[in-house]
Amino acid sequence: CSDYTDLCRCIGSTNTIPEQQRAGRRPPVAGAPQPYIHRVNTARTVLLYAVSAIVGILLGLAAAQVTISCTGHCVAQPRFPLWQSGVIGLAGAVVVVIACALLDEEFIPVTRQWLRAARHRISGDGRKRQAS
Repeated sequence: CSDYTDLCRCIGSTNTIPEQQRAGRRPPVAGAPQPYIHRVNTARTVLLYAVSAIVGILLGLAAAQVTISCTGHCVAQPRFPLWQSGVIGLAGAVVVVIACALLDEEFIPVTRQWLRAARHRISGDGRKRQAS
């Protein structure tokens, strides 16, 4: 920066070589997979599925607690039959799963990977087909 001292001061750095290159390391490649990222995405997806299941269960239980009011000495009747409470809870869980799919960009790829693995386990490996 001897000839470009004023320029270097304006930029705020006297050394334009990135720190990683000075240390002899290559900078990380943008598309290179990092080993812990897959585990983090999988754990987050499991957590989101668990949250949706808990929300669905709690919503179904809340729907089951709704009763029709009665006057006098009578037993309160449930507003929703048991199967309707279950459907309400399931609908709540589905809404949470859809929200997770819309908000988390790794939710759908991890789920697709799980579905592919399950399909391969159910249908059998390609090795069995090749042996026939």
